[in-house]
Amino acid sequence: MPVLHYQHKALNFEGMQSISHFRHFVLGFKHYAEAFGFMRRHGLRHWYVIVGLVAFGTMLAVNALLDQMAGLFQGWMNNHIEGLTGAVEARGIGRIADWISMGVNEVLDWGVWLLMLWLHIKFTKYIVLVVMSPVFALFSEAVSAALDSSPWFNGKSRFWWSIFRGIRSAALLIVLEIAMSGLLFLLCFVFPLLFPVLAPLALLFPVLSALLSIWFYGAAVLDYAWEKEGVDALKSLRLSWRWTGAVLSLGLPFFLSMAVPLIGFLSGPLLGGQLCILAALCLVRQQSKLRQSPTKRI
Repeated sequence: MPVLHYQHKALNFEGMQSISHFRHFVLGFKHYAEAFGFMRRHGLRHWYVIVGLVAFGTMLAVNALLDQMAGLFQGWMNNHIEGLTGAVEARGIGRIADWISMGVNEVLDWGVWLLMLWLHIKFTKYIVLVVMSPVFALFSEAVSAALDSSPWFNGKSRFWWSIFRGIRSAALLIVLEIAMSGLLFLLCFVFPLLFPVLAPLALLFPVLSALLSIWFYGAAVLDYAWEKEGVDALKSLRLSWRWTGAVLSLGLPFFLSMAVPLIGFLSGPLLGGQLCILAALCLVRQQSKLRQSPTKRI
C-alpha cells in the first residue's frame, strides 16, 4: 500500500467539495452511536478500565490540589481576620469582635467552597484534555490498528510522537478557547456598557459559551483523526472549521458527559473523550476512502 505523505493528504482533504454541515452532523452522531459496538467487536473494552483508572487518579490529584489551595487560602484569610478581631478587642468591644469573627468565618467557609467548586467546574475540562491526552493518543493508535487490522504501533518513535502530539494539540486548543472565551465575555458584557444597544447579547452568553466549548471539544477529538491523516495541528483547526457539523456532533456528547453532576470527571473521559475519538477516527477514515474512490461522491 503506497504511503501518502502529509502534502498529498492535506491536498486530498482541502481540495474536496464539502458536504453540508447538517450531513456531517448526522454522520458524527451515527459514528458515535456505533462506537459502543466497535469497542465490543474489536476487543477494545479493556480501554474502559484503562481510561477510567487514569480519570479517577486525575480526579483524586485535582481534588487534593484544590483542597491544598483551599486550605492555604483559608489560612491566609484567617490570619487577617484574627488581626482584625484583635484590633477590635483592643477597643473593648470583645463580644462584637467574636460575633464578627464567627460571621466572617462562616461566610469565608462558604465562599472558599463556592470558589473551589467554580474552579473545579471551569478548569476540569482543561485538566482532562491535557492530562488524559497521552492516554487518548494511545487509544487512538489502538483504534487505528483495529481499523487497519495491523499491529499496534510500528516503532518507538511513533509512540512518543503520538503522545507529544496529543499534549501539544490539547494545549493549543485550550489557549485558543480561553482567548475566544475572553473575546466572547467582552462582546456580551463589556461592549454593552459602551453601546447599550448590544445589551441583549448578555442573554446569549450562556448559549454562545456552551457552543464554543462544544466546538473545541469536537475539534480536540477530531485532531486525533487528522493526525492519522498526516495533518499538522494548525491545519487540523482549519479542517475542523470546514467540518463544523461533525465537530459539533462529536463535541456535544463530550460536553454533556463532562457536565454530569458528581461523576463528570469519569463519564466525560469514558463516554465523551474515548468514544468521540473513536467516532472521529471512523468518520474521517470513511470520508477519506470515499474521496479516494472515483465512483463515489458525497
